[in-house]
Amino acid sequence: MMTIRNNDVQGRFLGIPYDWRLPRLEKVKARIWNERGPLFPPKVFGWGWTINLKHPAAKWLIGGVLLLATLPLFLG
Repeated sequence: MMTIRNNDVQGRFLGIPYDWRLPRLEKVKARIWNERGPLFPPKVFGWGWTINLKHPAAKWLIGGVLLLATLPLFLG
């Protein structure tokens, strides 16, 4: 059984990362503007994951999502 302590400001719950510490510029750069980091790093603040915009595959992912979102406009 999992337990949550009141003083845990970062960690994982049910396999999903969380971090409730106030973001610093270094942490923002390390998580969402890091060419060598993972495509989906933990969020800078909050619960879940975010997109690393500097990752080589990020432009393809964002382009694909935008294409799928606008496809109904082109098809009818």
